[in-house]
Amino acid sequence: MKIRLAYFLTFISLTLIGPSVFSQKKRDILFKIDKQPQLVSDFLKNYTKNIDIVADSSQKKISNYLDLFIDYKLKVKEAHFLGLDTLITFKGELSRYKQQLMTPYLKDSTVVKKLVEEAYYRTKYEVNVSHILIKLDENALPKDTLVAYKTISKARKAIVDGSDFSEVARQYSQDPSVNRNNGNIGYFRAFQMVYPFENAAYNTKIGDLSKPFRTRYGYHILKVKDKRLSQGEVEVAHIMLKYNDSLSSLNAKLKIDSLYKILESGGDFSELAKKFSQDSSSASKGGKLPKFSIGKMIQPFADEAFSLDSTNAYSKPFKTRFGWHIVKLIKRFPVPSLDKIKSELLKSVKRGNRSLKIEESIINRLLTTYNITEYPSALADFSKKEWHIKSDSLKKPLLKVEDSTFTQHDFVVYLKFKHITTPAPYKLYKQFKGRKVLDYYKSKLAITNPDYAASVNDFKEGLLLFDVMQEKVWEKAKKDSLGLRAYYMLNRSKYPKDFEKNKGIIISDYQDFLEREWLVTLRKKYPLEINKKALKKLIKKYN
Repeated sequence: MKIRLAYFLTFISLTLIGPSVFSQKKRDILFKIDKQPQLVSDFLKNYTKNIDIVADSSQKKISNYLDLFIDYKLKVKEAHFLGLDTLITFKGELSRYKQQLMTPYLKDSTVVKKLVEEAYYRTKYEVNVSHILIKLDENALPKDTLVAYKTISKARKAIVDGSDFSEVARQYSQDPSVNRNNGNIGYFRAFQMVYPFENAAYNTKIGDLSKPFRTRYGYHILKVKDKRLSQGEVEVAHIMLKYNDSLSSLNAKLKIDSLYKILESGGDFSELAKKFSQDSSSASKGGKLPKFSIGKMIQPFADEAFSLDSTNAYSKPFKTRFGWHIVKLIKRFPVPSLDKIKSELLKSVKRGNRSLKIEESIINRLLTTYNITEYPSALADFSKKEWHIKSDSLKKPLLKVEDSTFTQHDFVVYLKFKHITTPAPYKLYKQFKGRKVLDYYKSKLAITNPDYAASVNDFKEGLLLFDVMQEKVWEKAKKDSLGLRAYYMLNRSKYPKDFEKNKGIIISDYQDFLEREWLVTLRKKYPLEINKKALKKLIKKYN
């Protein structure tokens, strides 16, 4: 099986997409299988790409390599004849591969580069902010949006007019944490907040108040208290004692103080954590926690952990809302250079909100490239409250991208997928338009980009080759016990030991035999015509 898989992989890199065969001259055709032309250029692409990995030197000769190439094409043709390309499993695997292969064509490299550099800067520098949140659903009605905006604007005006930020936060903010932190969320860095919030924080100067901005949670304003060099990450261990009320908190305090005295007298931190810590996830590991950065832990805990200045140093007992703690520093991890974390940042950039910015750059380019027609009167039907009740009757053209028309019904499907039944705001139509422009681009990619088309065809034919070999050779050799025995009896002199001890080798040889017999059948089934003049020219040039 491994030998056959290697055989399959040799040909999976084939580049078989070329200009229309109907426009080819006779000298461009190397051979025909069942009157279907195969081009000299396609053969050469395959030959030059694979010649260095062909182990058998005799197969490097044009004539011998051509035999392999013809065999390959015959097998693929038979796979089509058997309908292997129509199977659900085949279509699913090909579709998944196409989506994966399409990814690089959906990225703007300039935008990606800028986002990676931005993310690195925001990893090197931490920002401390206080904020006020007025909650608002992402798909809120215009009237509700206006109410939320007026409320956040009123809060901002109060601060601008001289009111203390903490007091205004307690009065207006709908963030549940405001009661314990007065709106201050402490330090954070890249990827720890939703991207619009992160942007507002890093783009606002120290001491300044941002303008109102929106995230999926609602409207915010924030004030930047400080920016500093990142403290990187730390790995720590801790001992934690829980409490539920003031009495149990006092008991926990007395006990944590006694453990601290044991540490001061030379006690082993790890053993004390294993015996006494009530953090079940870390106690068995001697209190050891996964490494973390500022913003990944609650602020009081992070403050204590990052204040430790030497390995094995430990804090005095301190209190968080989870319990009483003593924390010990195991190791510090400063922010690495960009080169060292570039690939990690790239992965993070391609996920979450930032990926939308990358996609948006592609859509904006396509919007200026394609011929787009919009129908405002058809869109106006969605501003009516009862549009979802009459959605079955909405069928007018809504958007045209080049030669593809999308109707009101397509927009209805899009809105229902997003569970929208209220009057559709403009931003949802804008999203719909961007999605359809991108879908159109994807649908035409195989026509507009020969490299993509070739890669898809490579995988498609390679997958068909594997499937047809599996059906006609590999599985057949395993299941055909009578044929295998007969083959062994005819070739017994080749195998010094008995059948069972040589079964693996015999099966492999029997597969080779079945493949040769099958190829003889295929050459009879599909007439082969070789352009001898073109072949002679190739041999003269390359051999």
